[in-house]
Amino acid sequence: MPDPAFNAELEQLTDESLAARARVGDEGAMALLTARLVPLVNALAAKYGGGTVEPEDLAQEGMFGFLAAVHGFDEEAGVPFRSYAAVCIANRMRSAVRAGGRQKNIPLNSYISLSGGSVHLPQAQPNPEELIIAREEVARLNTWMARGLSNFERSVIRLYLGGRSYEDIAARLGSTAKSVDNALQRVRRKLRFMAEG
Repeated sequence: MPDPAFNAELEQLTDESLAARARVGDEGAMALLTARLVPLVNALAAKYGGGTVEPEDLAQEGMFGFLAAVHGFDEEAGVPFRSYAAVCIANRMRSAVRAGGRQKNIPLNSYISLSGGSVHLPQAQPNPEELIIAREEVARLNTWMARGLSNFERSVIRLYLGGRSYEDIAARLGSTAKSVDNALQRVRRKLRFMAEG
């Protein structure tokens, strides 16, 4: 059982401090930060959704943007994490809407939510039950990535969530952009299968 004093300590941290801790693998910090940012993701999904891309699909893209923000945030830039994350999330959603409008990204129609719909927090401070659910989701996703993905797929998804382009990922991994795209499609299919199972 988690130490209540430690949870109280985490809840006192700023988003910036939580992002720094989450980046080095602190699952509690990641769960709390996720819980804090889910309302923003949902609000942006509702704002950009409704056209060719459903809000639920945009929420998943937004979560990818959020994860990229966690891994790409630079405390030295002097920008609040929430502002940086909002830009990353909105950019991912706008890209998804553009891609959906061009009908080039057919898999967008079959996305599943990273949170499985179980982490929906209307208030700014999550209650303990919601925090436990978020923490379990983060642990489940981390375990799944370690067991369910190949080394190449793990490398691709980490670089992709870090905001790298297909071409940059391919160059870093000594592969092709098509191989990177194929790996990301496999990750999405595996994630969908995991959520259904």
